[in-house]
Amino acid sequence: MKILIPERILYTYAKIVITINHENQLVVMDLKRTASVSLLAFILLGLCLYYHNYYDDNLKYPSTEAIESHYPEGSLVYITGSVTKPTKNGFNLRDGNNLDIVYNVTSNKKVQPIDYIQLLGILGHNYTINSTEIYAETNQGYEFIIFRSALALIVFILIFLWYWKFDFKRIEFIRRQ
Repeated sequence: MKILIPERILYTYAKIVITINHENQLVVMDLKRTASVSLLAFILLGLCLYYHNYYDDNLKYPSTEAIESHYPEGSLVYITGSVTKPTKNGFNLRDGNNLDIVYNVTSNKKVQPIDYIQLLGILGHNYTINSTEIYAETNQGYEFIIFRSALALIVFILIFLWYWKFDFKRIEFIRRQ
């Protein structure tokens, strides 16, 4: 199957894909390969735009924007955020996406202020949530992750400097003998 392209468009397109080879000679790149890569890039861009535009419509649980706009009371929601204060029946959770919303979460889980929470629960009246599942990342856990990463970075730097050295005159790394 041949695709007929007017000669004027083909000439214009071929002028765009001219490049210079190693001997400084002008060479026209393969038009089919360039057209194929361009077509695949446009298809990928289209799929990315489609995903971006319809992401909220395909979520398993309603997003914070959906909760704000039409408040799906009685539906299962997934919320992330930080604990503002523990209460006797649970805790108050500040939404991670919209800091103006504070949920009153009913739960048996003991949490501390500033803990990061991911919860799955049933949305009730006036921003109350009866939790079904909760994952809490404590502040100490976060600090341990930072400490562990710093140790790994130090070990990596020591191993790197064991095999390489820096030449200050030429401003480059040289492999040790």
